[in-house]
Amino acid sequence: MKVPQITLLNKIKQAEKPYEKPQNADIGGSEPKPKRVISDEAKARMKAAREAKKEAKKALELEEAKKQQEEASHNEEAEKQKLLKKEAALAKRRETLAKKKAETDSGVSVSSEEKIEAPKKSKNTDVPPPWFTTFVTDTLGEKLEELGMKVSKKELKADGKAAAQEKWENIETRGKVRHAVDNHLSNMYSTIFS
Repeated sequence: MKVPQITLLNKIKQAEKPYEKPQNADIGGSEPKPKRVISDEAKARMKAAREAKKEAKKALELEEAKKQQEEASHNEEAEKQKLLKKEAALAKRRETLAKKKAETDSGVSVSSEEKIEAPKKSKNTDVPPPWFTTFVTDTLGEKLEELGMKVSKKELKADGKAAAQEKWENIETRGKVRHAVDNHLSNMYSTIFS
C-alpha cells in the first residue's frame, strides 16, 4: 500500500482549495444533538449556588467599602496631625522672630548663653595635609616594592607619616607644594570660567 507523500506543492494545493462542508450524514452528520435535560433538584442546587455567590460578592464589596472608609478616616487624621504640626511650627517661628525683633529694637543684644558660635578652625602649617601624607606613604611603598622588600601596612603607614612630617618641615617643600596647588586651582578656575 502506497502512502501519499506530502510535499510543499501538495500543501499549497490543499490550502488553495475552499473548504467544503460534508453533505453525507455518515461522514460528518448534520443531525442535531439532543438537548440536555436538567432535573428540578439540579436547578435548585444551581440557584442556591448562584445566590451564595451573590451574597459572597456583596460581603466582599461591603468589606472593601469599610476598608476604604477606614483608610479615608486614617488619611484625614494624618492630614489633621500634619496641619497641627505645621501651625505649631509656624507659631513658634513667629514667636522667635518677634522676640528677636523686640531685642534688636530695644537695643539689648542676645546673651552669650543663647548664642554660641563654633570656633573657627585655624590652619596649622606645621602639620602636613592628609593628601600629602598619603602621597609620601604611597611613594615610599612603591620604592620598597621596586627593591623587593616586604613591609607590613601598619609599619609602612607609620614610616610614611614620619617621612611626610620630616619633608613638610622643609620650607622649600612647603613652598613647592603651595605653588603647585595654587597653579592647579588657577588652571581649574580659568578652565571653568573662561
